[in-house]
Amino acid sequence: MTNLKINRTYSILIKLSFEGNSLFYMCGPQISLNITDFHDFTLYKNRYTDVTIKIDEIMSHYNLSNYPDSILIMYRVIRVDS
Repeated sequence: MTNLKINRTYSILIKLSFEGNSLFYMCGPQISLNITDFHDFTLYKNRYTDVTIKIDEIMSHYNLSNYPDSILIMYRVIRVDS
């Protein structure tokens, strides 16, 4: 959370690795995270739930029985031009 700044919108991507980091999957489309003028822990908890659901969906879709070897969460500030 200390890396996330208020009054910013982020795009989050999740990358999973399996089989000794030799097989990779992206967890669906980007997840939006819009932080207003305070850190909303309920929002963060909901996004965490979104991430865990996406991981479960990928594992189910590809019939993966083992948990990921690693999970890479990438985030980027989205600049909105008005």
